[in-house]
Amino acid sequence: MQQKFFWGTFIVSILVLAGCHCHQEERYVTEVEQRDSCLYLQTNEFGICFRPLSNHAIEVEYLIDGHINPPSYALVHDKKAHISTFFHNDEDIVSYGTGSITVKIQKSPLHISYYRDGRLLFAEEQGLVMNDSVKGFRMRLEDDEKLMGGGERVLGMDRRGNRLRLYNQASYGYGTKAELMYYSMPIVMSSHKYMLLFDNTTDGYMDLGKTEHDILQFESVGGRLSYVVTASDSWQTLTENYICITGKQPMPPRWALGNISSRMGYRSQKQVEDVVDLYQKHDFPLDGIVLDLYWFGPDLKGHMGNLEWDKNAFPMPEQMMQRLHNKGVKTILITEPFVLEKSAKFKECAVQNLLGTDSLGQPYIYDFYFGTTALLDIFKPATKDWFWSVYKKHTLSGVDGWWGDLGSRRYIRMRFNTLMDQQIYCIMFMDMSGLKRFMKAISVISPTRVQ
Repeated sequence: MQQKFFWGTFIVSILVLAGCHCHQEERYVTEVEQRDSCLYLQTNEFGICFRPLSNHAIEVEYLIDGHINPPSYALVHDKKAHISTFFHNDEDIVSYGTGSITVKIQKSPLHISYYRDGRLLFAEEQGLVMNDSVKGFRMRLEDDEKLMGGGERVLGMDRRGNRLRLYNQASYGYGTKAELMYYSMPIVMSSHKYMLLFDNTTDGYMDLGKTEHDILQFESVGGRLSYVVTASDSWQTLTENYICITGKQPMPPRWALGNISSRMGYRSQKQVEDVVDLYQKHDFPLDGIVLDLYWFGPDLKGHMGNLEWDKNAFPMPEQMMQRLHNKGVKTILITEPFVLEKSAKFKECAVQNLLGTDSLGQPYIYDFYFGTTALLDIFKPATKDWFWSVYKKHTLSGVDGWWGDLGSRRYIRMRFNTLMDQQIYCIMFMDMSGLKRFMKAISVISPTRVQ
């Protein structure tokens, strides 16, 4: 009932959002101030901060009374880096920018447009739109403009004319079309050689000219009211400019780029070693082998959270991994952040207060595919320490790599402090501080694992 109520509210809100621009009170600039790191505008409704991230990228953050913008989970730019900017405040127009990107703000009525080397990239149509349930932005599209991006979909390269849900969900058995797949991204790349990133991690949509042909509309249930504009004259440098502000992942160890065997799943030590021997018998290269959830239990359901070898199926795992090493094959194990109520670790995690809790402070228990479960509260330092101790133990015993599965939200109707799960759903697997800590710790105890 709660889920039906949410979606009913969301759909009604979208209809209101789509139509509210027709009745919007005229906005105008009341104050202009150039600060050390940004240009700040105050309007009759909200504040706007234009912050250069590089010579080729500008962040635009909307500041609204009563709404707290969460921190960015996407940007990794150097805040201490000096970026040269220019600023002109005329009677009707404010111009601000770097050597490559210019923002022109018409003061009354408020109208914001973006240029590169004198060429119009795009302009806000209404800009910020919001009501009690949905927040978003409306941008103007040109007739000849093509739009790529939005994450994994089977929709063709040009996504214009589609309404894309921003949600991470598998599409089992997909064929020639899948509107929603594993990993969504709130970003579009235009044929006019700019990229537009909506720096918002919540559940939502990008309407790429489907409802209105000349409008790109971003819609969210909450979160950060910010977007980032990146531009260039070539496709190669466009992606390079974007990567400079969002970061580059470290190179994986060389073996991780090789041939890795995986199935659902290897059920015993004997089966694992037989498969490796079969590869070598036929002179087929093999760099690693992935052990799915049967390494900690004999069945698909009922064992998630054990996080220890099932000694009935894998009686001598350390010796097995050593023999695989001698054959040049690495071992990768799967883990998940779920601890089933019947698992060997549940009592330990509950006593140490490592799990997500309900309003009474008790472990939040619910049913999902693999059984009745609780969820590790990965934002707690104590939980990170505990989870790391599991990884450390097995890494020192011979495990070479880890597969962190089920890190995105899994249909859990719960609150996280003051946020609903729709507002935080894709932050759970984006706890980058925890990931960085994990990588650093692995490199300390076993440098060859990350080389």
